[in-house]
Amino acid sequence: MIESTPVANDLLEGAEAIAAELGWSRRRVYYAVEQGSGWPIWREGGVITSTRSALRSYLFARAQEAMTKEPRSEMNGRNGKRSQASVEPPGRN
Repeated sequence: MIESTPVANDLLEGAEAIAAELGWSRRRVYYAVEQGSGWPIWREGGVITSTRSALRSYLFARAQEAMTKEPRSEMNGRNGKRSQASVEPPGRN
């Protein structure tokens, strides 16, 4: 038997409620909506809305994605290029 959460218990209405759920400021929630950041936060009749389950799914997917990427220690800064120290000279194995 599949247990389900009533929609009313899952629904988050307003930037204040979403901010509390995520540990964010209200401004950060507004910014996420304005920028179309990919977070499952939207306007429903003028009210910023999300659901706990959508936020959890999004965070889980982001964590899974981060764990499958190449370790950052081999990267040079934020530009995604390998540092010279980690690149073998041509002809050497």
